[in-house]
Amino acid sequence: MRDDEKYVHKMIQEAGGISQIDDAVVLIQDYLIGSYYASKDQRLMDWNPTSKDIYNLIVSVFTVTLTTEYLTYQALMGMLNSKLPHSDVIDRVKTLAEVVALIHKAGLIEIKGTQGEYFMITPCLLLEGIPFVDNHATVYDRPQPVESNRDVDQGSMLLGGKLNHYEDDICLDHINRMNSIPMALNKEFLLKYPEEPKKETATDTPEKLQLWEKYISDGKKRYAHALVTVDRVYLNHKYCTRGRTYAVGYYISTQGSSYKKASIQLANKEYLNEK
Repeated sequence: MRDDEKYVHKMIQEAGGISQIDDAVVLIQDYLIGSYYASKDQRLMDWNPTSKDIYNLIVSVFTVTLTTEYLTYQALMGMLNSKLPHSDVIDRVKTLAEVVALIHKAGLIEIKGTQGEYFMITPCLLLEGIPFVDNHATVYDRPQPVESNRDVDQGSMLLGGKLNHYEDDICLDHINRMNSIPMALNKEFLLKYPEEPKKETATDTPEKLQLWEKYISDGKKRYAHALVTVDRVYLNHKYCTRGRTYAVGYYISTQGSSYKKASIQLANKEYLNEK
């Protein structure tokens, strides 16, 4: 568990438990032993969680709803689907979506549709004092070397696993080499130019505009923190299913929009003379 999840778990225990969580555990257990259609039955059998596993997943979902100001169903699927063991990401998302619906049915969270394309998720109960954990944290110290394929986002699944008929180990030297390159933010660029959406449709509804404004605000906080506290940052990297290398950074990254690329540069520089 992360620090914020540990805090929520502690508060739950000190309160003597939360009935909605107990109800959600029972609903999920009953759901898992149900009989549906062949592919769904197999998908649910592939999970096979203990009661503790189910409880921990519920706490993870509850914590995200408590700590995320504007949480969509889609965003929650992206944040937490890796907590499920399925090799196929679609199976993970489907199963998590069903689990979240059951948590809603138990009364722990609320799911509301909007006039647009989003379903918003909010907690039905509130807890205060939860420590902030940045899910998109920038790395300010040189990352520790990756020593095992299991340490890199589900290991060989980076190259597709059984989906791409590739389940062997992958080369870690390149990942470690990329992770060790110090980067720096381009302060002059960030102070001079504001970040704007690439498409007009990115802000053409109130929901989209609110998401964009939150994205810009969160990004500025990270830029400011990096510029004030450190002179260099590092980016973690991973392989995709086709063996290409991608920077994991979200707000600060060498890969992304033109603005993102322009805002970061190599930290170690050499001045060239005219000769």
